[in-house]
Amino acid sequence: MKDSLLLRIALATSITGLVVLVLLLNTLDIKEVDISQARELGEESDVAVSGRITMIRTGEDYTLITLAREEEITVMAFDQVNLSKGQSIRIEGYTQDFKGDQEIIADKIISTE
Repeated sequence: MKDSLLLRIALATSITGLVVLVLLLNTLDIKEVDISQARELGEESDVAVSGRITMIRTGEDYTLITLAREEEITVMAFDQVNLSKGQSIRIEGYTQDFKGDQEIIADKIISTE
């Protein structure tokens, strides 16, 4: 085979793979659950929850948020975020057990206001 033919095949395969990945990422949205449902899920389950911030505390390299809707859940973000008490947000992340209580480790925080 000629090098130019191999190059075209490799390029076409790469572009096709990238298009498939983009389509998959757009369709794999995390389904939003209630806080009570998030508490019942197992360790490291992907979740999305929405609610209003009732408490926020920041440290040097983390932000601790209490998120409430009908119930409350603790959310840990390992970076500084610009949020305030009373703000409505959506959290995407995964569940984790911390000292016998379920919390969410945030991957993404979106303001819904």
